[in-house]
Amino acid sequence: MTDPVKLIHLYMDERLTPEQADELRSRLLEDADFVRLFARYGLLNSCIRNEFLEEDFKESIERFVAPTSADTGANVDLSDTDRVSTESIMKPEKPDADKVHQIKARAEQQLHAFLVEQEELNRSQFSLPRASFNLYAACQACATKLDILLKRVVTIGVRTAICGVFVLVILGGIHYWFTHRVVATLDDSSHAVWHVPRQEPQLRRGSMTLEQGYAQLTFKQGTQVLIQAPCTFELQSSNKMALENGSMTADVPSQAVGFTVQTPWAMVVDYGTEFGLSTGQTDGTEVHVFEGNVGVGDATSSQVATEGQAAHVDQAGRIGLKSLDDRPNLFVRHMPKAGSCFGIPGKRLDLADVVGGGNGFGTGVQGRALDPTKDYTSFTFRATILRRPFNKGVYRAGSGFIGIEKLPFIDGIFVPDGSEQSTITSTGLLFQDCPDTHGTYYDGIVCGAVFDDRKVHAGRLAGHRYETPEHPSIGACANVGITFDLDSIRASMSNILISRFRAHCGISETLADIQEEKDYAQVKVTFWVLVDGRINYSRELGTDPFESDQINIPLNPSDRFLTLITTTHQENLYSRTA
Repeated sequence: MTDPVKLIHLYMDERLTPEQADELRSRLLEDADFVRLFARYGLLNSCIRNEFLEEDFKESIERFVAPTSADTGANVDLSDTDRVSTESIMKPEKPDADKVHQIKARAEQQLHAFLVEQEELNRSQFSLPRASFNLYAACQACATKLDILLKRVVTIGVRTAICGVFVLVILGGIHYWFTHRVVATLDDSSHAVWHVPRQEPQLRRGSMTLEQGYAQLTFKQGTQVLIQAPCTFELQSSNKMALENGSMTADVPSQAVGFTVQTPWAMVVDYGTEFGLSTGQTDGTEVHVFEGNVGVGDATSSQVATEGQAAHVDQAGRIGLKSLDDRPNLFVRHMPKAGSCFGIPGKRLDLADVVGGGNGFGTGVQGRALDPTKDYTSFTFRATILRRPFNKGVYRAGSGFIGIEKLPFIDGIFVPDGSEQSTITSTGLLFQDCPDTHGTYYDGIVCGAVFDDRKVHAGRLAGHRYETPEHPSIGACANVGITFDLDSIRASMSNILISRFRAHCGISETLADIQEEKDYAQVKVTFWVLVDGRINYSRELGTDPFESDQINIPLNPSDRFLTLITTTHQENLYSRTA
């Protein structure tokens, strides 16, 4: 049998096991002494908690156990209702049953008044000035008033009834306080759309869903959390939350060490860190540690991930550690500036950002490129936006389909060649209608339509420049292809619906600015969009005049691979596409 005081403390801290909870209920029903002890601790704990967090609660407690003049020996002004109720309860000639009835009615009346007043206090607590308060004196007063009220009762049965009513009132007050207290604030947001619109910045315990955009929260103990849609999460206390699905990053100061996030697959506990966390319905939980250390695991096993490491917990609870270099730029760590992002979580995914090694929402690097070379064994980014020098007439030959496991949203890249059946996916799908091509390419696939021969110049279609995060683009010379894995995107962002692919395609008009001596007017490039190997878009565009086109293709939940291809049968040094 658990020590009574310890049992009460475990209840106050919300750490009761199911067996201890059963023991608590049994004692409250059978042990009158334990009921009195529980009532005393509950009232004192409520007073203390609210003096630290909500000082105005003190006045409600004092009114709930309002003293009479006999209590203190002083003249105390009471309302008529208070005076009549107190005097009638203490009359010795009343039978015990009447006293119990009156006490119960009195307690119910006070409970109703208490809850009404607390609701008013909650609405006004952020505008009312804080009054100074002596915590020790308040605790003594609460204990004294409770003792006086209990001693007035004549029989054990009446005392038990009073204690039972007090327990109900105290438990109701404590439950109300726990469920309505503020545990975090909403500091900032960008393009945020909530399932239930937020009316105020103060956030209380409960579940929330961010359907679009970003939201930045600060917990009461100081942890800053950046939520990325689509995301469903639950605020549990001033230093604890649950992430049902979605992505977040947390910056935990020293006073909030121990900040905890519960996911469906693992528990994540920080040791003074900055970390990113994502979880989905099928792909487990992934933690990236940017600074410090993080404990990752479940009730049976756990590991500590250190700075520069990524931890993955699968559905079976297996934990794997790897370097962040193998999973770069997966998380947004700072709130985007107003108007600065094209990719909006829950609304638009930026495939150019994915090409730059990002997550589709601004974490990629402009100017980075994927090069499908013959000796390609792992993905490497081109170091700068300037292409390496090539001698006139020197091109690279394709090397077949190359999978890129370290960029999860990209299935692979390839050089299409009509003389062979070009493989375009890791599952072996073919581009069966691929036309005859030159079979070579001049450069890789670039995040941003930025080109260079003698000077850097940006891509331009229909008079608009496309080479920035606000106006993103995928740049390439003709005869390259890239396949995106839509299932991987869905798995990393649970509850999203990929509905369509939109793009603007064409040969960059800057070709005329830098190659006036060339016969660029004869350049023609065919643009292709395939879904699971099926051609959904195909159009040849030229430069006399410069042509461009809008692409808008619906996508179904069952579609897995989205493939973008450019082809030409010409030497493609000047076939710059965007």
